[in-house]
Amino acid sequence: MPVYDATPDVWTIKFKNARTTIVLHVYQLQTFSSIKEELLHALRSTIPSGQLNGATLPDSADDIEFAKPRDLANVGTSGWQSIEADAPVDDFDADLFGGGGDVTPKGKGKGKAKAGAGHKDCPLGAGLKDMCVVAFRFKGQKTVPAPVDDDVDEGLGLDLEDEVASDADGWHVVLPKFEDVYGLNDLVPDDQLTTPKADKFTWVA
Repeated sequence: MPVYDATPDVWTIKFKNARTTIVLHVYQLQTFSSIKEELLHALRSTIPSGQLNGATLPDSADDIEFAKPRDLANVGTSGWQSIEADAPVDDFDADLFGGGGDVTPKGKGKGKAKAGAGHKDCPLGAGLKDMCVVAFRFKGQKTVPAPVDDDVDEGLGLDLEDEVASDADGWHVVLPKFEDVYGLNDLVPDDQLTTPKADKFTWVA
């Protein structure tokens, strides 16, 4: 795999499929086709079984599809927008990439059009950012929803996992919860905490 110099032109992108994350360093203007080649090479190198989350690794990198969060600031709740060359673009993308009159609406919905001149075949042109999350899947891959966690947030608003939003667009991405990131799964509940009794005969010098 190519070696990249640590320059502002090189981004770190986290590619996710279900709970699996592959981190790659890519150039802002690197073509998605070459990024897919690197991703497939990384998958084959780390998964000898050839099976990823119930799906068989493809023979060709052309069978890999990418999607970006609709809102990079709210990855877990915004859903996913395909950044494939033949993917439809919404109103936001058309404005962002200057599609305007160059993008001819197709089909029923407003703003639905072929990406054509809209999406550029590189991370920068697709509106990605350094350290962002990109969903990936294989053509024909079935998304299998993961078991829903019954844990209660208790009003703290710390649950970062939103599997419903991920599955709604056909991109099954499971984001880590606050507890997973900070290792809080083994904390003792408040009602089970015990405070040792002080020794009333302890002398203080």
